[in-house]
Amino acid sequence: MRAFVDIDQMQALDRKTMRKRSWSSFELMKAVAKDMANLIRQKFTKKNSDILILCGPGNNGGDGYCLGGYLREFGYRVTFYPLFEPLSADCRAAAKWAEGSCTSRLNLKASKNYDLVIDAVFGSSGRAEMSIELAKTLKTINSWKSHRIALDIPTGIDSRKMRVHRNSFYADETFVVGYPKTSFLCKDVAEKLGRIIVIDPGFVPTDSRSKLWMLEPSDFWIPSLLRTAHKKGHCGVIAGSSATPGAAYLAAEAAHRVGCGYVSLLLAESQKRISIDLKSSSFLYKTQWSSKDLETFDSLVVGPGGSPNNLSFLDSVSCPQILDARALRNFKSQSLKEKADRLLTPHPGEAAYLLGWTVKEVVENSVEAVGKLIRVTRQSVYLKTCPAILGFRDEFHIQRPLYYVNMSINPAFARAGSGDVLAGILGGFCARRPKDFKRAVISSLIFQEAVGEELRESEAAISSDQLRLFSKAFTSLRT
Repeated sequence: MRAFVDIDQMQALDRKTMRKRSWSSFELMKAVAKDMANLIRQKFTKKNSDILILCGPGNNGGDGYCLGGYLREFGYRVTFYPLFEPLSADCRAAAKWAEGSCTSRLNLKASKNYDLVIDAVFGSSGRAEMSIELAKTLKTINSWKSHRIALDIPTGIDSRKMRVHRNSFYADETFVVGYPKTSFLCKDVAEKLGRIIVIDPGFVPTDSRSKLWMLEPSDFWIPSLLRTAHKKGHCGVIAGSSATPGAAYLAAEAAHRVGCGYVSLLLAESQKRISIDLKSSSFLYKTQWSSKDLETFDSLVVGPGGSPNNLSFLDSVSCPQILDARALRNFKSQSLKEKADRLLTPHPGEAAYLLGWTVKEVVENSVEAVGKLIRVTRQSVYLKTCPAILGFRDEFHIQRPLYYVNMSINPAFARAGSGDVLAGILGGFCARRPKDFKRAVISSLIFQEAVGEELRESEAAISSDQLRLFSKAFTSLRT
């Protein structure tokens, strides 16, 4: 995982890195650009792809020129569009080094001419204000079908004031230099970023005392099952109602598909009121159960699509617990004991209900909302805002509590049932690793993000489609 930094901290890290590596600022610029070019070469295998690079006057523009120079060496057809004359010394040096073809006037109707458009105009030094001409250019490019990549921060975003122009460059991906920026926590900023990919050619480490950390694929920590292993882990799922029986199925199926040996579905309402046939499914189920049935579980998920009104029985269950959806509504009126490995997973509306805040207050103050939820509920919390924030109860006993940020902003998750799938993933991984609660939770979030990347471009996807892609997610995370 990586610490979040503000603009001033990133500039200080640039200077420290250059001193440690004995690099000039131009050498650092070329190192960053070369890593970006190698990543694009992996993603765009058609060597004669046409690439348009929008270049600004400063070092972000210099990054664009250097990137274009390397891409041209790889065989791509690169066109630079200098929106401003190079002003910084490194930008001028980069433009001279790249020596690529430039266009002084862009045909805004030429969307079919470019496979990829790269925004290298302002970066982290940008402002939300822009000229009418620049706003018109970006608005048109945003309407193209070309893939769009922003370098560091999309143009039209003020990272210091966290303001966003309505016509800001709308990136499919943002290549973040060094470390994620604190401005990314703003919902309006996050909307413009797309998928975040960190470019690190060798930056020095940040201050370990940072309280905000971005989760990365390398944080996934669920080992492959041994070939000779017997069924590993038993997850219990208390869920389902006559109105939402499918939620129970999604959660139980997800828990089983992530490698949990056994999954028991305990229906929160009588089977007579639920018209769903679960007998052909691969998990166990019970319509009548008691707290004694929970003693053999390695993890417990409560709430998807239904929940018992009285949750006091949970205090006598020792295994890790995931409370979602209906269970969160019932939680507010009850006083459960503090439990470090009990995770609440509210969306903004549920968080607002638990806190007595408005949804807008939760969304605009997500980090503070998680801290408040942990103090009020005495449980660990994963708040499903965009971006989403995770906090563990036992880390709030220290002087500087830690927050873990999931920057996966993915429309594939804006579907009913995605929360039920996540609850099942959490329960399944916790059952496989009940003594490694934190690692299991973090791995669950990274895993669902990997699943979402497989669905990112599919507008017609529904939540059950995630289940079919678990094998691909495992493969991508382990390679």
